[in-house]
Amino acid sequence: TYMKKLLFIAACFLFAVMTISATNVAKEPLIVACVGDSITAGGYPKDLQAALGEDWKVLNFGVNSRTALFDGTEFNGKGELGYVKTLVYENSLKSKANAVIVLIGTNDSKTKNIVGKEDIFKRDYAALIDKYLAMESKPVVIVALSPHAKSSGWTISDERIRTIINPAQRAVAEERGLTVVDTYTLFKDNADTIFLGDGIHPNEVGRKLLAETFSAKLKELVPAK
Repeated sequence: TYMKKLLFIAACFLFAVMTISATNVAKEPLIVACVGDSITAGGYPKDLQAALGEDWKVLNFGVNSRTALFDGTEFNGKGELGYVKTLVYENSLKSKANAVIVLIGTNDSKTKNIVGKEDIFKRDYAALIDKYLAMESKPVVIVALSPHAKSSGWTISDERIRTIINPAQRAVAEERGLTVVDTYTLFKDNADTIFLGDGIHPNEVGRKLLAETFSAKLKELVPAK
């Protein structure tokens, strides 16, 4: 009958509109918050964005010279350089991230920071990690070991990174069942090609290597929307 045909046409029209609307709804990207010191601030998140593609949104929350230690300072003892004392840190907690990469600890290895404060480092590092685990967005938190340092500039110590900083980071991750990315070994194995002249910060090759490593791990751990 005419009425049935009319209802059928209306139903088809409605279905077509709904299909078009569903197609036009932009998929929200997965958000990655990159937390850290100058190794993060210096640019690997830009390379990570390129590696992950448009389905992801990479946010750079790196701040130069900062420490996981709440009361960290510069190598000469000056400044209040705890990462948690920055506005960037506060903004990172509001990022609604699906994943957080924490790459911090190199500056903690400076003589003025870590000597005599080994237990304090682990306590403060754990408190930082727990802040990200407590975010409302319930992100996947990745613990990146502090990288191998090729030089001892600014009193940064590769030995202290290897024997104090990295073990504490691993312990905190294991206690919480978190994934560890061994950026220490990554940098050490590629030390001839990935550093800037200061022997601490990665060059373009190093940044891309970090980005590729983190990209692979994120795609493995974070479910697609």
